[in-house]
Amino acid sequence: MGLEFKLLDKCMEINNKEEVKKYLKQWTTIRAYKYKKYPQLLAEANTEAIEGTARYIEYKYSDLTGGKLTVLSNETAPYHITFMQAYDYIANNQAKSPSYLERPMRYEVGSALGLIMDKSNINWKNDIEDSKDKDGETQYEILKKYFNISDKDITEDKINHIKEKNNYNELLKQGQKIVDLVNKNN
Repeated sequence: MGLEFKLLDKCMEINNKEEVKKYLKQWTTIRAYKYKKYPQLLAEANTEAIEGTARYIEYKYSDLTGGKLTVLSNETAPYHITFMQAYDYIANNQAKSPSYLERPMRYEVGSALGLIMDKSNINWKNDIEDSKDKDGETQYEILKKYFNISDKDITEDKINHIKEKNNYNELLKQGQKIVDLVNKNN
């Protein structure tokens, strides 16, 4: 989760489309690896598609009307945080509850993916919609198709390269703190 958040933050912060696509492809590769290893987690992509696109519309409307609503908005200062800041707040027990990483975070990830695909000029809006002729696809499915990621692209070497470039061992330490918090609260 931390690695996905770090890659999403990079996509949100960078404006160079090719750089954004590089990190978005890495995010998609990590997701494909995760779903191959843990197929039961694939349902999170459906929540991201359904609830995330609803949040995406809120953010787009806010932008059009001069509002400041954005991904991971906060009621108090700072009024916007990154995915990694949220991850760290939760890991360091500074957030209300680690349960935010369950369903509510899927809304934010789904909306961020829409905004990132817009920024990258990736045509996704028609593919996500259901019609009488086809089922809609999730953002993950659209990106997997866009980047042409198959099982042969999901190798341990590629995954380890992405991990190395993103300080994965530190992310694991924060992740363990979250697991410990969840276990303590149960």
